[in-house]
Amino acid sequence: MLLLSDDRKNIQINWLTLSFAAPFEKDFQSNYVRASMFQVRLALALGIFLYGIFGLLDAWIIPEAKFKLWFIRYVCAIPSATLILIATYARFFGKYMQPLIALLVAVAGIGIVAMTVIAPPGAGHTYYAGLILTLIYGYSFTRLRFIWASVTGWVIVISYEIAAIGLTDTPMVVLISNNFFFLSSNILLMFASYSIEYNLRRDYLQAHMLEAEKRKVMEGNKELEKRTQELEVAKNHAEKASRAKSEFLANMSHELRTPLNHIIGFTEMVIDKRIGELNPVQQEYLSDVLGSSNHLLSLINDVLDISKVEAGKMVLELEEVDIRVLLDSSLVMVREKAMKHRITLEVNYDFSVHGEVSYHEPDALTEVIMADERKLKQVMYNLLSNAVKFTPDGGKVQLSARLSNGSEIIGCSGDGLKDGADSLGSPGKWLCVSLTDTGIGIRQEDQKRIFAPFEQGDSSASRIYDGTGLGLSLTKSFVELHGGKIWVESEGEGKGSKFTFVIPSIQPHAGPRASLD
Repeated sequence: MLLLSDDRKNIQINWLTLSFAAPFEKDFQSNYVRASMFQVRLALALGIFLYGIFGLLDAWIIPEAKFKLWFIRYVCAIPSATLILIATYARFFGKYMQPLIALLVAVAGIGIVAMTVIAPPGAGHTYYAGLILTLIYGYSFTRLRFIWASVTGWVIVISYEIAAIGLTDTPMVVLISNNFFFLSSNILLMFASYSIEYNLRRDYLQAHMLEAEKRKVMEGNKELEKRTQELEVAKNHAEKASRAKSEFLANMSHELRTPLNHIIGFTEMVIDKRIGELNPVQQEYLSDVLGSSNHLLSLINDVLDISKVEAGKMVLELEEVDIRVLLDSSLVMVREKAMKHRITLEVNYDFSVHGEVSYHEPDALTEVIMADERKLKQVMYNLLSNAVKFTPDGGKVQLSARLSNGSEIIGCSGDGLKDGADSLGSPGKWLCVSLTDTGIGIRQEDQKRIFAPFEQGDSSASRIYDGTGLGLSLTKSFVELHGGKIWVESEGEGKGSKFTFVIPSIQPHAGPRASLD
């Protein structure tokens, strides 16, 4: 029977009767009978043998009364035990096992009491020892439960007291001595029987509780397996939906770019006055159309790139890239806007290889590396345009670049690579680029979120800076495609930001590209 957690209060052991509440008592009795059957049969067989063999002592010690004693042994007690032994093979025996065995022990004990009465004075005192043997036999060997064994034991004790006091002339000294040992034995055997049954029931209770916990664990494991399968199915559906979404965005972006390129091309022709003169209002409106179209094209390109990255179709087109030229050309793209808002652009190029350092030498950084120039330009443009965009008028933006080997590049990492600093010991050269601004800063809780697609530092509906939130996500993807890593550091709102990325500085024909992975 399975023990449920709600049933534990119903399976506590009654301290007096040593029984459980229904239906657990019935289950225990059923298990007890099955576990006891071999010992019960052995006890009955051994009892028949011992009770019969002591008939030889009857003939030796009390020959004149042997036939009366043999009647008790061979006509009353032994046939009763034999019948009960045969009954152990019947189906009904389990139901009546306790009262039948208790009755048999009582018959055996009362039979010995009767022998003490039948025996002549003095001889009957020697049969008293058989009563203690009967008590030991009934309490510990016949598998009688405590309550049945105790009742049987006290029946035998009372029978002896009646016989010793009222039916025989037992000397007082003998009576006191016999009662001392007889009563002490009965009480000690009661405690022994109580302890035996209590431990049996405690083991039964613990076994059922263990089985219940085992079943709960098994059911939990089945539920966990079911949940795991459901999550796996949901994961597959999500991945399938994500791929479909990425493919849809890629196709739609491609389809949108074609007519948009035509709009931009024809608008440029009109603005350049290739098909006629324009009045000032027309010039202004068409300039707005061209600016908006270019902005829309930039957004579509970003969506297309994000879709390719998510679909795993974005690949690097490696070529020789002059780092200084790339950085200088990137600065040109934002210099006009910086000047308009009185933002100071500072440049700090350091060239460090194998411990040799030269500071503030713009011409010193002439390393040519293998990289995807278009993607690196987009990385630099995104970072520079964000720095200028989020820096108030009169602020400052500093671009720093450094070449170093794997162990020395830790010097440019700040706190941004604490989780992965051990990977910076990779051999080879690394390019480290940092952009520091005096802008609006980034809260600690937003510093990882801003690199996710469509996320911004201020995601509220009332934000004052426009944008789709794709720029930093693309920047992170492009840096990681090069085997690098990007992070941001900021002390909080209004305290500026520092964006840093590192990529392996792979020389042309220098062999496999190093990686932070």
